Amino acid sequence: MRPSTVLTRVVQAAFTVLVLGVVVVLGQVPWGSSTGEAVLRLALRTVHGKVEVCRERSAEELATLPQHMRQEEVCDSYPVSYRLRVELDGRLLADETIEPGGLRRDRPHNVDREFTVDSGVSRLVVSFRPETPDAGIPGKEAPEVEAELAALPRYEMAREVRLAPDRVTLVYLDDASGSLDLVQD
Repeated sequence: MRPSTVLTRVVQAAFTVLVLGVVVVLGQVPWGSSTGEAVLRLALRTVHGKVEVCRERSAEELATLPQHMRQEEVCDSYPVSYRLRVELDGRLLADETIEPGGLRRDRPHNVDREFTVDSGVSRLVVSFRPETPDAGIPGKEAPEVEAELAALPRYEMAREVRLAPDRVTLVYLDDASGSLDLVQD
């Protein structure tokens, strides 16, 4: 190897180390100023939220169907909206209806909200509950609808939280366990 090639490689390696060092140092520098406020983030997703209506087909109706489609019982599902309420120290942050996603409203309910709040220890109350449909559900009487809604999961949390300045506190829904949980830095 020629001496000029060795010198070139040494200079390239030194330059690379220098650039990486500058990147590491700049990565440690805080950008922007501290606001002293905290962030409360909600990340809720549930696949529950449907009421099913089943009925028996008549003999005449079954006779008009092809053999492979002759199910005696047919069921339709109707999506149900959920009501989201968020309170922090008695102050209402959110009170809204969450519709299921999708064009036919057949997708999960999704909530992704963020609130900038004062830091400190606070009382947080979050509820995510099914709502009675305004128009009702075809083929179901009001008491039946109420019974079906009562069977749907209700997610609620009420607890003291420490909201740290310039940090995010996450409230998420664990659909498997049926509970709202909290993640803090």
